Order: sequence, then C-alpha cells, then structure tokens
Amino acid sequence: MKLANLASEIWKNSTVMEITPTEIWDEDFFLKQWFDNNEHIDKYTKTSPGWYWIGCEIDFQDLKDISPTLEKELPKSACRISDLARRNFQTFSTKNLCKKNKNNSLIIYNGHQSNIINRVRQHFMLNNNRTGAIGLKYYPLSGRKWTIIFFGKRNIKQLRDEDQPEVERLITEKSGRVAIESAWRAYYGWPILCKE
Repeated sequence: MKLANLASEIWKNSTVMEITPTEIWDEDFFLKQWFDNNEHIDKYTKTSPGWYWIGCEIDFQDLKDISPTLEKELPKSACRISDLARRNFQTFSTKNLCKKNKNNSLIIYNGHQSNIINRVRQHFMLNNNRTGAIGLKYYPLSGRKWTIIFFGKRNIKQLRDEDQPEVERLITEKSGRVAIESAWRAYYGWPILCKE
C-alpha cells in the first residue's frame, strides 16, 4: 500500500481522547496516575513508538493573537505560538493548512516519537529548556476542548492483516515514522504549529 493510503488508514484506526476543558492544567496530565483517575484509563500505554496528533477547538486567528499567561515563565524551548501561527499562516495559507474537522477541532500539531505518551505530555507540560515542545500549559488554553489522537503498536491489530507487517516495520524505525508523518501532512494539510 502507498504511504498516503497507509497514513490515512493509520489516522482512521488511531485512539481518540477528548479532553474536557478545565480551569487550570492538571500537573499529572498524561502521566499514569492521570490515566488511572479519569475515563481514559484503558488508553494508557507505558511506552510505544508511533504517531500523535493534537487538536483543539480554536481558530487560526486565536492562535495568531495568543500570548503566554506569564511571558517570563515560558521556557526558552517552548513554542512562541503566535509567532509560529502567523509565520505558517503566511507560508501555507488556509488552503494548505489543516482544516477543522466535523467536531470543530483543528489539528494544530502532529508528530512521531519512540514514546508517544511521553511526547504528548511534553507538548502540554513542558518544564525544562532541554526539550523543544509547544508548552501549552503556559498559555490560557486549558478552558478549551482538546483532542489527543495517537497510534501506537497496540493499534496495529486494528488494521487489515495484509497492512500490519508493513506498519510494524514503519512504526519501529524513525525513517518510517517520518514518512507516515509527512504523508499525513501532504494528505490532510500542515498543522499550524508544526515547525518542520
């Protein structure tokens, strides 16, 4: 199967988690104890390579206008959301950026990693200057509805039997994960907060 078709099948067979808006971010977000204490208990996986997508009920303009809650606390490795959103909006225009889905969620970021649960947590709860990530907890966004979508090794069994060995090879190797990540973006559009 071609990469674009595989990317589409991976997307359709991913785990979807709706995150309820809250007043402030939970410091345990995406740690095992967080999964254990809410409706997502069955979705926790200790470590798995794979792909992930971060969606939010938000508009492009809101992202272009947003400022960190406290600028001085924003780690150097965190994303300057408004700067990146403006730059990508100018580069890609609306026709090549991800569109909102039927649930009014906009995929703002997608990526791959050897440990997808840990990587998603970094994008929300970034607390150091070593790891580049969005750092969503530093922005007034906890009151929005979020969607986390991920595909790890345990999702492979949901694919057609003939696609499973190929996806197993791709998910294990970084070059395979990069290929699917790129194919997904070519098919669905560029997430507005992706740098490269």
